[in-house]
Amino acid sequence: MKELIPKWTALMNFVQQRLGYKTVMYGELCIAQHPDNQIFEISYSKAAGLSMTRLK
Repeated sequence: MKELIPKWTALMNFVQQRLGYKTVMYGELCIAQHPDNQIFEISYSKAAGLSMTRLK
């Protein structure tokens, strides 16, 4: 569905730049948290996989 890539890119830019959310992609899943309400430290790498650590 290559025709959706520009819309997806615009949405991700809006969420990250305008709303200030930090995002982590896990396959097709996007995990987003706002830094003012961060509950988890989330990271992903192909070598280590998905890692979530509860902060609060």
